[in-house]
Amino acid sequence: MKTRSSEKRQLVREELLRTSEQLCSTSDLSGLGLALRGRFPTLQHAFILDWVPEQAEDIYWVLIGPNEIAEVEVPRAQPGDGEPASLQQLDVATYRKKRHLRQVREKLEIALELICA
Repeated sequence: MKTRSSEKRQLVREELLRTSEQLCSTSDLSGLGLALRGRFPTLQHAFILDWVPEQAEDIYWVLIGPNEIAEVEVPRAQPGDGEPASLQQLDVATYRKKRHLRQVREKLEIALELICA
């Protein structure tokens, strides 16, 4: 019998995999997907760890490799309307040093398992 914790973990895994597949697909025209694929054309995985909606843009932290996280600021304007997304890379160790909600820490651990599998 599955515990509630393992069921929740499985749901998080499925959501991470689904959104990663979508973001890495060339049919995805979201600002985040376009920014990630534009900077990393051979991107295989993109696991969204956290997302903060701001007034002018949305900020995402996305695990893109076993040691790399992309911090992407996507303008709220439609993709292609002029203002490009900005993207910075940081390593996982640096990201872990910051304070995060337990849910974000759990997503990171699950995403690392998936990306290293």
